[in-house]
Amino acid sequence: MRCVDGETAHNMHEDPDETLCVNMYEGISGQAAKRREPVIADVAEMLFDPNSSMLPKRKRKSRRTRKSLKAVLSVPILSPDDQEGDLLGTLQVDSDAPASLVFPDEVRAGQIATNFADALSLVLGA
Repeated sequence: MRCVDGETAHNMHEDPDETLCVNMYEGISGQAAKRREPVIADVAEMLFDPNSSMLPKRKRKSRRTRKSLKAVLSVPILSPDDQEGDLLGTLQVDSDAPASLVFPDEVRAGQIATNFADALSLVLGA
């Protein structure tokens, strides 16, 4: 089970998902954890696809995101000493603007977020 950590979650105060808990590989961040690579999701598109692997299994969890949420970029935070080893967490960047506007170059956005996650792994691994 993975839960949002209120101490480290930035700018989530009073968001409906500020205390969300999901199974390890559920949701957008779960796909990033499972694939061990960046995942960008268009939330509106995902919510209208009942077969989306990024939807939490219980629909009520998908309603615990703010209604204005439109895009999410999630990357895994991996051990600095062993990129194939333990997952330390995931890093999310979300937006109320569409994914195509916020992340026009998905590869580059994933690279930048992964670089930031790598820096975080050094702090978490300390």
